[in-house]
Amino acid sequence: HMIRGSFIADYRRSMHLALSFYYYTISAILLALLFTFFHDFSIEVQTQILIYVMIGFLCTSMIAVLFLRPNLIKTLYEFATPNNIEAAVPAIQALSYIRPKNYTEKIIHILEQNPHDILKKTVIMGLSYQQNEDSEKAIIKQFYSDKEDVQITVLDALNVSQNYSGIQFIVNILDTRIETQSVRVKLNAALIIAGI
Repeated sequence: HMIRGSFIADYRRSMHLALSFYYYTISAILLALLFTFFHDFSIEVQTQILIYVMIGFLCTSMIAVLFLRPNLIKTLYEFATPNNIEAAVPAIQALSYIRPKNYTEKIIHILEQNPHDILKKTVIMGLSYQQNEDSEKAIIKQFYSDKEDVQITVLDALNVSQNYSGIQFIVNILDTRIETQSVRVKLNAALIIAGI
């Protein structure tokens, strides 16, 4: 669902049609043939055959995913541009789930382009699952935005990553070493520290 949801418009319809064809048509035909030709066998044999068919479906799916993964990642990166927020947000969510190589560098590049706030918050949350030094630095850098909702997203991302330096940053907000004008940001920081 994550991968299918990352596509928009005609691409999503095409993906849905392909999945529906695979799940409902091909598998139904194979199972109907299986039960038609093997109904004379004992239940134990039918069960074993059904298990082998299911294992075959799983292996075929895994091979297809491994084979198509580079094309999927390339397509998602093409969607993940600040020009089209409707396509970029689900693409970045899917990329943060897949976590391809060089994801951190490519996604930080989007942050450097100063995208729309919705896209910026999605990128920040996607970076929180990377849990490396570069992503944490990029997340903390976004806190210095003057927008309260972006600052709160940064706090949420630091809470998700659970790195020492991120938690220390949140403590510094409470100690007023790091300035913020928002009472909501300070309240969220306090709630995060209290929840640890």
